[in-house]
Formats: sequence, structure tokens, C-alpha cells
Amino acid sequence: MSERRKKVAQWVAVTLVGFGLLHVLYVVLGPKLVFLVMQAFVAAGATTFSIVYHVTATWWKSAMGRNIMLLVGSIAAILDLSLAFTLAGRPDWMREIFAALYAAIGVAIWRRLTILIDAQHHADWTAHRNRDKPAA
Repeated sequence: MSERRKKVAQWVAVTLVGFGLLHVLYVVLGPKLVFLVMQAFVAAGATTFSIVYHVTATWWKSAMGRNIMLLVGSIAAILDLSLAFTLAGRPDWMREIFAALYAAIGVAIWRRLTILIDAQHHADWTAHRNRDKPAA
């Protein structure tokens, strides 16, 4: 078995074990508590990534870096606010904040698509331009 297949098999096994554990917790603790724990787990991961990426990377110097920061930061904000509102209740005026955060996610996703297309077009153009050059 190739090294890549071993890694894929390991990730599949970990994923299945994770879903099995989640099901056991769901049965034992109930759906509301499991939802709250998973919401806190995902919010903490997104927030931690945003903070670490902000502090350790020069994300503002590239289009992809800015896009990652906007996307993950917006997702972290929505998850954090959702967790807070699950615990404390949500006032009606917060709908506008959620709408703005969803709009930011939409902008980031569409911008990510243009970055992808630009990168692929550049790679295709470079390959086309270099087609007649001898290999080094």
C-alpha cells in the first residue's frame, strides 16, 4: 500500500471513530448539550486559527492571505456570536451584524474563485508560453 493510501485510510478511520464518538455522546448527553459542545469546539478552532494567522503571518501582503483572513475571521465571528447567543439569547438588532458577516463570507468566497481562476489562467499561460523551450 502506498504512503498516500495509508494516510487516506488513517483519516477515514479517524473520521469514522469521531462520528462514532459523536453518536455515543449524542445518545448519552442529549442533542442540546452535544450541539453546544460542538459549537464551542468549532468556534474555538476558527477563532484560534484567526488569531494565530493574524499574529504569525504577513497575510495582508497577498490576495490569498487577505482572503483567508476575511473568510476565516468572518466564520469565527459568526460562530462566536452564535455560541454567545445560544447561551445568553439573541437580541433582534443583531440580525444586521449577522447579515454583514454573511455578506463578508460571500465576498470572500467569490473572491477566492477569482483568485483560483487567475492562478489557473496564469499557469496555463506560462505552460503555453514555455511549450517550445527545451527542458533544462
